[in-house]
Amino acid sequence: MRIPVASGKKSYQVDPKLQSRILEKARETGAKPKPKIAEPTAQEQSRNVANVRLYNIAQKTLQTSGHLETKEADQPEKPKTGANSKYISIIDKIKDGISSFVKSIAAGIKKIFNVSNPDDPTGSKSKIVDSMIVNKAGVKDTSRINDILVKYPQEQLQHSKDYGTKIYVLKDNPGPNDLKPSDLGFGSKTGDGRDWNNVTGGYNDSSKVMYLKESMLSRTDDYARGTILHEFSHSIDHSYRNDPKYAAQWSAKVDGLYQAAKSNQPGHKFVDGYAATDKYEFFAQSNEAYYTDVKVPQDPSNDNDTYYSIDNLNRDNLQNKDNATYNFLNSLNTNGVDKTLEIQ
Repeated sequence: MRIPVASGKKSYQVDPKLQSRILEKARETGAKPKPKIAEPTAQEQSRNVANVRLYNIAQKTLQTSGHLETKEADQPEKPKTGANSKYISIIDKIKDGISSFVKSIAAGIKKIFNVSNPDDPTGSKSKIVDSMIVNKAGVKDTSRINDILVKYPQEQLQHSKDYGTKIYVLKDNPGPNDLKPSDLGFGSKTGDGRDWNNVTGGYNDSSKVMYLKESMLSRTDDYARGTILHEFSHSIDHSYRNDPKYAAQWSAKVDGLYQAAKSNQPGHKFVDGYAATDKYEFFAQSNEAYYTDVKVPQDPSNDNDTYYSIDNLNRDNLQNKDNATYNFLNSLNTNGVDKTLEIQ
C-alpha cells in the first residue's frame, strides 16, 4: 500500500511493521473512532518533514482500519493538539535557540574582524547609548537600540546623556514586581487618553526617562525603528530647550518652524498629522522622518491624517513637504548645533 504525503507530490512505501504497530496501539486504546486530526500546514511540514510523514502514515493507517474517521475535503483545518503540537513546540524552541546562537556568533565575528556600524565606525556612539540604558527587563541583547540611535550625531547623543536621559526596557506584560510606565513618572493616561501600560514607547521630560517595551527590540519593522527614533528625538529636543546656552535659539527656531507649518505658510507643511499635535511632536516626527531613508509609496490621503502615518515618515517626504525643517535638521546633522544656531 502506498500512502501519499499531504502535499500529494510524493509517495512513500509503508513499513508493514510500522503499520502493524500503529494498528496494535489503536486496538489497545479502544475500538471507538478517534477525533479527527487536522493535517499540518505547509509551514509546519517544512519544520520537520520526518515527523509530518510519520503523522500522515499514522493518520491514513488509522482511517483505513476504521479507528479514525475520514476527513471531508471541504472541512476547515483545526488547531494542532496533542503529540503533534508538542513536536512543533519543541521545534519552535530549537529554532529560537538557533536564532540566538547565530546572533551571538555574528556579534563575535564583528568583534574578531572589527566589523563596525557605518554610522558608528569607532563604537564611541554605542558606548554613549549603552551608558544611558539603565534597565533591560531581562533582555540580554539591547543592540537594536544602539544600531538605531547611532544614526544621531555624537554631540546630540552626548548632550542627551549629559542632560540626564535614561533608557528603560520594560516587559510587554509586566508582573506585580516589574517596572511599569507609571513607576517612571508617566502617570496612567497619555495626553490623548491611552493607557500608558499599552503604549510601546514613551519619553517623560520630568523624569528624563525614555522607555521601550521589550518587543520593540526584537521587531525590525518600520514602526519599531520609528518608535526608537521618535522617543529619543524628544530627549534631544528637551535637552537643548533646557540648556541655558542653547534654550533661546533652539526654542525660537523649532517653534518658528512649527508655527509656519501650523499657519500653512508656503513651503511649510507637516510631515504627517501627528506632527501637528504640538511643537514637541512636530520636532520628534520631523526628526524621525529625517533619519528614515526608507523609500515607501506616498498616499496623498495620508497628508491630513489626525494621527500617525508611517508611510509619510521618510527623508524625501520631509524635504518635499517642509524644506525649511529639512534644512534645519540637515544642518544639525552635518554642521553641528553651534554653527546651525549661530552660537558664539
